Amino acid sequence: MPTTLIYCYHCTAQHPRAEMRLVTTKTGNRWRCKTSITAAARAAKDIALRQAFGKIASDKNKLTAKLTRQAKKSSQEINSFE
Repeated sequence: MPTTLIYCYHCTAQHPRAEMRLVTTKTGNRWRCKTSITAAARAAKDIALRQAFGKIASDKNKLTAKLTRQAKKSSQEINSFE
């Protein structure tokens, strides 16, 4: 049976349901991965850890955006030949 993936609003990635926790925020309930919860707890004590976690999340987002742009460009080039 395939693993159900759930979007983590904090790290903007999808994780298996077993790695997620439903947390209550000001705007309602949201899913958050255990990794981000643990990192946030440690980061409250250590700013360098928080910045490192944020850099990793930013790098992932930049890579995703780059790959999306490349895919769109490639798709447009293929469509222009048709």
